[in-house]
Amino acid sequence: MSSKPGRKTSVKTVKALTALRRRSVFTLEIAKRAGLSQPSITRLVQRGILVRAAPGLYQVSDSDFDPTTFDYVIATKLFGDRAVVGGLTALFHYGLIEEVPEQVWLLVPPSVRNTKKLYRIIRTSRSLSVGILSKEGYRMVSIERAIVDAFIFGAKVGHSRGLACAVRALREKKTTEKKIFDLAHRMGVLEKVAHEWSAVAVALER
Repeated sequence: MSSKPGRKTSVKTVKALTALRRRSVFTLEIAKRAGLSQPSITRLVQRGILVRAAPGLYQVSDSDFDPTTFDYVIATKLFGDRAVVGGLTALFHYGLIEEVPEQVWLLVPPSVRNTKKLYRIIRTSRSLSVGILSKEGYRMVSIERAIVDAFIFGAKVGHSRGLACAVRALREKKTTEKKIFDLAHRMGVLEKVAHEWSAVAVALER
């Protein structure tokens, strides 16, 4: 437990921090439920034991977390549990594009609004439970959903990029045509994906 010399951390605070360390990030409300008061939180931030990960979000400074997915956890805390990591972020995560997205892309319900430059949200009325994988602290689209969404949101993702991602995923055997079409059927967009698929088939024959 890191702290400045000459200062002791109470047993109650140590217990709270032990519980909070299991989380990548947590809100002020969660910290209070764990047993920390607002003054205690302020002092712990000043001492470097807690850090502000984002406005209203905290992290125990020596907690273990995966830096490759930390931004996804933060995004979920900011936009709610129904938010899903998708778009270019998911395509990059699955190794289907090379360039690192400048923003974290999220699928969210139509009512969600965004004023934060670090995030690119796609508001959708389509199911946010089909083709979705639950991870530690966040949710992400499956590779099949990432490809199907690339067709659906071609204007946002880039039409040619979506086709290229589908071709790459199939060539590298990261998924199959059947899995993609099965998911498209479950999402109710099979006709749209099938309409675009001729270009994928042509590219695979080259």
